[in-house]
Amino acid sequence: MKADPPLEEGGAMEFGYIVMYVLGAVVSVGLGGSLLAIVLRGVAEENKFWGPGPLRH
Repeated sequence: MKADPPLEEGGAMEFGYIVMYVLGAVVSVGLGGSLLAIVLRGVAEENKFWGPGPLRH
């Protein structure tokens, strides 16, 4: 049987990985959300020009 690493070391490492993972997820979601918002805004702007807007005049 292998001896388990001391709880403090293993716990700290695991906690560090969890924190890094959560931060990474938050950052990527934030960036992805911003990019998605920019893209959607761009699409909405284009639709204003190329969509049904000009057909109403």
